[in-house]
Formats: sequence, structure tokens, C-alpha cells
Amino acid sequence: MSGTSENGTMSMLVELEQQETSLLWAELIRFKKGTKRVQRLKLLAFQGLLWERGMTGPQVQLASTPQMESTSVARGIFDAPLED
Repeated sequence: MSGTSENGTMSMLVELEQQETSLLWAELIRFKKGTKRVQRLKLLAFQGLLWERGMTGPQVQLASTPQMESTSVARGIFDAPLED
């Protein structure tokens, strides 16, 4: 059973078989039923999606990732050494 509501919430029933998804099963079984297990599944799904898109599609830039400006504080410290 799954469904969506007008406020953008989705609910679903997920069934995993230990033999088919042993790595995922082992990761999720560490948590008791409830919020922590659901949160871990959501995090793993999101990380998997980011990895998949990074490997097959456009690069994903998270809003919290700091951007390096062209005027770096290092100012050439990591450039190739100058010849004498």
C-alpha cells in the first residue's frame, strides 16, 4: 500500500527479503522498528540516488557544499614549483 497526500508526503510499505538484499537487511536490522530504521533507509536511498546520478548523469551540487572562489587564500601554493 502506498499513497501521496496533497502536502507532498508519501507513505509506502517496504518488504525486504534477507536473501535478496542481505547487505541492506543487515544494515537496517541493527535498528529497532520505528523512526531510526526509517530514517536510515531514507538516508541510504538518498545517498544511492546521489551516487547513481553522479555516475550516470549531471553532477549534483548540494546547497550546503562550500564553493571555492577563484581568488583562493592559497594563491598558488599548490602550483608546480618554479624553476631556478
